[in-house]
Amino acid sequence: MAWRSCAGNHGKRFSINSSMSQSKTQNGQIQIKLIRSGIGFPEKQKKVIQGLGFSRLNQVITRPDTPEIRGMVFKIRHLVEIVGEGA
Repeated sequence: MAWRSCAGNHGKRFSINSSMSQSKTQNGQIQIKLIRSGIGFPEKQKKVIQGLGFSRLNQVITRPDTPEIRGMVFKIRHLVEIVGEGA
């Protein structure tokens, strides 16, 4: 299990793998919340935010739990948070 420090969590450590597996629902969906703005970050990261479907801060979206979505979340892990179980 890979531990990573995340600036968005104020130095707290978390496991990307365990936080994603805990929020996985029965029907293979994950809920993602945008907690920081893309302003001041590279254009590629802004495009990932847009590609996931975020349009405003504190928005919670539900996406299928696929390797592609997990990869996108990993690229902007400092801007998003995996929240609890989805619908």
